[in-house]
Amino acid sequence: MNSKLRRIFVPMFSFVTLVALACTCGAFGQPQATATPLLPPPAATKPPVAAPTKPPIVAPTQPPVVLDTPVPPVQDEFTGGIDDFSSDYGGWETFDGATIADGIFYLGQFSDCADVGSDNPFGCFTQCLVCGQLTDYDMQVDTAYVSGVTDRTFGMVLRFVDNDNNGLVDPGDYYLDFELSIYDKYFVVWEHLPNGGWTRVLDKFEGSIRPGTKVNTLRAVSGSGGTEMDIYVNDNWVDGLTGIPYPPGAVGLVVGGRAVQAGFDNFSITVP
Repeated sequence: MNSKLRRIFVPMFSFVTLVALACTCGAFGQPQATATPLLPPPAATKPPVAAPTKPPIVAPTQPPVVLDTPVPPVQDEFTGGIDDFSSDYGGWETFDGATIADGIFYLGQFSDCADVGSDNPFGCFTQCLVCGQLTDYDMQVDTAYVSGVTDRTFGMVLRFVDNDNNGLVDPGDYYLDFELSIYDKYFVVWEHLPNGGWTRVLDKFEGSIRPGTKVNTLRAVSGSGGTEMDIYVNDNWVDGLTGIPYPPGAVGLVVGGRAVQAGFDNFSITVP
């Protein structure tokens, strides 16, 4: 597998509101004067408030560094963002089998990627580089089958703790994902424990999964410091997880085997 490229991008909002206080006082024991306006005051009106929008994930501007007194750049805290994959902003790992083209993130097919659940290091996924290491979040993406073996699964990486920092799920790493099958209309949650192997935490049929090349919307809401997770398919709550270990971790997109290609669009994530 080719090396994975990593670049970090961070959108940020900051709002400041200033409030002025005024006070009028009269002298003790004296009647307080009341000013009479020459003209009646105009009626107060509220300016229109624009609806908040989330910008696409874009490159941050790094502060200049003075050569004789080097200071490392300070990264702002990640609070969320959206990506419609209209361009490659550098917020994701891209490599052979993981590319952004025509407004879609294409993942697969791979020539040398081990299938999820096997004894070999697993790497058929891409990490959201700009998202950083997260515990609580609300993540959503649209996805569809593109080509390859139809009964393979694909979906979202819910947590990846890469203890050896090589981008693969090795024996000492923690990994959790949520995948669906458009062929058999079921979803599965895979978990890999450090030095403990793979487990299917959930494996259930779900009638709301759309078959063929139709778009399915996946959503995962992580809470309670990352120890709990609710998962959704096409706006339907399908199950929940508790007691999730090893927060925080990376998030991303995944295909469960090298012989399938899936497309992803309209990725969004918010962090409380």
